[in-house]
Amino acid sequence: MQSEADRRQNLVDDLVTREKHLNATFRGEVTEEPSRSTLMSGPRGLGSGTAAANPWLVNESEETRGLSFGEIKQQQHSIMEAQDAGLDALAAVISRQKMMGREIGNELEEQNGAGSHVTPAAFRAVRLLPFNGKTALDVLR
Repeated sequence: MQSEADRRQNLVDDLVTREKHLNATFRGEVTEEPSRSTLMSGPRGLGSGTAAANPWLVNESEETRGLSFGEIKQQQHSIMEAQDAGLDALAAVISRQKMMGREIGNELEEQNGAGSHVTPAAFRAVRLLPFNGKTALDVLR
């Protein structure tokens, strides 16, 4: 029973040490940059400390394979900058479409208003067509 408690305590201690080391590496407080397989491998001294035991290392993408933490961070920063530029362009397009939509709406309201003035006059003209047409035929004869 005591050996199981010791084993678990060793696992917890190992995880705490790894967490501190990972945080220090991420903050740049470590002068030497350890390999990811060292940082991401299983617990030390238990026989499962191979890099293959960690799915983060087994399924590593081609873009990040062999890169250091700093290089991956720089790559992520570049990707985020490209995404920001794309989002800025998309925002500009959406803004332009919004402005065009407002202009079209204003034009429709203006034309609808003009149409309401034209409609009564058009009805009067249609009513007068037979009379004017008859008068025009009388003049031609």
